[in-house]
Amino acid sequence: MLQAGGRTYAEIEAATGWTHTKVNRSLTEGRAAFRARVTAIDAGGDCARHAPLLPALVRGRAPADAVVALRAHLRACGACRARLAELR
Repeated sequence: MLQAGGRTYAEIEAATGWTHTKVNRSLTEGRAAFRARVTAIDAGGDCARHAPLLPALVRGRAPADAVVALRAHLRACGACRARLAELR
C-alpha cells in the first residue's frame, strides 16, 4: 500500500522501521499474492467460493465477516456482479 501510494523504498523503510531487504521481500511477496488473486478471479475459482453467499447478501443475511471478502470480490468480478443484479 505504501508503494502504491507513491512512496520510495527509503520512505517505506523509514515509515516501517524495516530493512531494505525486508521491504523488498514484502513488496515481492505482495505482488505475487496479487497476481495469484487476479488469476483466481479470472479463472473463476473465487466465484465458486463466493457464489453461495450472493443470495444471503441480497436478503441482508450474509455473515458480517464474509461480506468484507465478498464485496472485495464483487469489485473485481463482473460475472458475480451480474449474478447479484439478477438476484436482486
